[in-house]
Amino acid sequence: MIVYSLGILAVSQLPSLRWALLLFACLPLVYFPRFRRLFIALALGVAAASIYGIWQLHHQLPDAYDRSLIEVTGRVIGLPKTTDQEARFFLQLTEVQHFSSDPHQRLRRLSLVDYRPETHYSAGETVTLSVSLRAPRSLKNPYAADLEAYYLYSGIDARGVVQSFMRSESQAFTLSAIREALKRTIYQQIQDEVSAKLLVAVVLGDRSDLRPEDWLVLQRTGTAHLLVVSGLHIGVVAALGLLIGRMLTSVFILIQSPSLLTRVLPLLFAFLLAITYACLAGLSLPVQRALIMVCVFLIGEFRFLQLSAWQRLKWALVIIITLQPLAVIQAGALLSFVAVALLLWVSDSWKSSGTSNLVMLARVQGYIFIGMLPLVAVFFQQISLIAPIVNFVAVPIFSLFIMLLPFLIVLQSVEVPFVSDSVQLFLSGFWWCLDLASSVDFATVILPVATEGVIALAVAAVGLCLLPMPVVWKLPLVMMAIVLFFPDPKRPEQGEFRAVVFDVGQGLSVLVQTHSHQLLFDTGPGFFSGGSAWSYTVSPWFKANTIDHLQHLVISHNDLDHSGALEDLFTDLNVSIKESGSPYLQAQGFDSCHSRRSWSYDGVDFRYLTREPNDEWSENDRSCVLEVRTQHCSLLLTGDVSKRVEYDLVRRSEVAPVTWLVAGHHGSDTSSSDVFIERTQPRAVIYTAGFNNRYGHPAPAVRSRFQRVSIQELNTAWSGALHLYSERGECHQDSERQRKRRYWTRH
Repeated sequence: MIVYSLGILAVSQLPSLRWALLLFACLPLVYFPRFRRLFIALALGVAAASIYGIWQLHHQLPDAYDRSLIEVTGRVIGLPKTTDQEARFFLQLTEVQHFSSDPHQRLRRLSLVDYRPETHYSAGETVTLSVSLRAPRSLKNPYAADLEAYYLYSGIDARGVVQSFMRSESQAFTLSAIREALKRTIYQQIQDEVSAKLLVAVVLGDRSDLRPEDWLVLQRTGTAHLLVVSGLHIGVVAALGLLIGRMLTSVFILIQSPSLLTRVLPLLFAFLLAITYACLAGLSLPVQRALIMVCVFLIGEFRFLQLSAWQRLKWALVIIITLQPLAVIQAGALLSFVAVALLLWVSDSWKSSGTSNLVMLARVQGYIFIGMLPLVAVFFQQISLIAPIVNFVAVPIFSLFIMLLPFLIVLQSVEVPFVSDSVQLFLSGFWWCLDLASSVDFATVILPVATEGVIALAVAAVGLCLLPMPVVWKLPLVMMAIVLFFPDPKRPEQGEFRAVVFDVGQGLSVLVQTHSHQLLFDTGPGFFSGGSAWSYTVSPWFKANTIDHLQHLVISHNDLDHSGALEDLFTDLNVSIKESGSPYLQAQGFDSCHSRRSWSYDGVDFRYLTREPNDEWSENDRSCVLEVRTQHCSLLLTGDVSKRVEYDLVRRSEVAPVTWLVAGHHGSDTSSSDVFIERTQPRAVIYTAGFNNRYGHPAPAVRSRFQRVSIQELNTAWSGALHLYSERGECHQDSERQRKRRYWTRH
């Protein structure tokens, strides 16, 4: 089983599924009986994961068909998310009209958004829509979530924007329709908004109504798992089924019923309740994993299957990673299996110690906290110090609440008084306690990104700490695990810099890092409907490096694609120096970049090239133009200035040859004139344009100018975030898509 799992894990790390063919290089091992079984297990794992990957990729929309307009018919699945500005939902396709091409006919499920709030979508409804399709491609930035992996294992073959609503059929009696009706009923009967959201999350597995501040409370208290339908919830419901079944079997025993019925009835009730709850929770991938795990453990209760708890866990793991091979890299799946393994470990290690249930519960929380530490450090870069204490109280209480939920739902359906009020009182009180606990100053500790060596050391230390040995012997091991809390600073040396040109779509954000300073040039785009791309593009870099203070912020000008994330930035970071070329932002407290000339950070020279603009200059032409230069390398950031400003810079001899030039206005033909290119002579030009954007950036004329003089072209739309290095007298770059390429990563 271990070798089989390693085969599946190996495929998830491949840059291309063609690399799986290297397995044939190990074929001679079959000749040796000692290695034959191992090779067969490895081959089966590689084959299962490869077939899954090929099948999923086969159905996805190719990049060449991005922005294609098609007419589709399908059923709305899941619970649509509707706001004042938009409606988001999943569509299970049944028909694609007017297309015979294979890529469109292969589509199965779409993730759609409709920006017309007057259109209403109901779960289970069959609709015909005109949709502008987008390939399942995502932005690629350091430490940010890999959405392309999410699209793959979620079976989302394309995204899309609804262009027109053509017709709909009557709502079918489906699981999604039942869940939507239950959600409506909960909001009608539970007046308190927070209590209603919590109940919807627990009963239906729908957490879309929780606000970011709600998730912050859950993260700070380490209780997010209570609102994610998982093995805990389904396990509690299955335990309730066992209890009900055993109560009924006691009756059959009294009347001397056949023994087969008395053995099977509790398991049958457990299966039925677990499956019913899983269906109500939407049968999402995490719910499916939890259901499989619980079912495997229940099957092991049959007398003719003499399976230990560890054997059941191993079989659950094999079944899940066979059906969902990418579960081996998903945080939720790994955390679930480790949590169950820790529970079994504590049970085996201390079951004969004679300790009380209260002490055992406290020990379980402590072991889970310690055992989860490396995984939490890798996936979330933060830990909740109060989580063991909060969960010691919250888990039993919440488990009891989940166990009572079926009875409460039945009582409410027959309109028994005070049921809704009691549920609301419990949930509001529960949330008040969590909110109070989260306000503790030391509730969470932000962890730096751990290197592979640090993670290996922490795993070894944690594994040894879990052994049943005296506490005195564990203290040195605890000291080994403390390395997780200390950053491994990889700062540029004096006189050197690193820059990250973030992949923010159609927008700009560039971070320049010297030995002890960070300068951010623009924030990335905001959206007309509200919000910005900050949280999933630029912010992960600062959080991963435990930086909450920015020394220098430059906003080139006040356009939504350059300054749209200012509000979110100020929420995350404290800023010392703020400069901009925009009169509007200068009135908001920014200093003018046109009145400052040059300065130095840690031996790296920074210089603004523009002069004070004339009153008739446009907002674009007021952009700050910033040069970053060392002895060997240089970077030029031009914002959205037009050719007029470029001519002015050339005429005043402000520009000199540079290593990297970020093309003005994302590669628009309004910028990047021939004379400017001739004077700057960049080794590489960087376009910060969205993939297949509606503006056609970079413009063919601009690309032709750079190609004519053999300048290397880089584009964040093709490569993801770009990393630029001025180190040891050399200038080089690499891209995020190349750094973390997997077989599902788009080129």
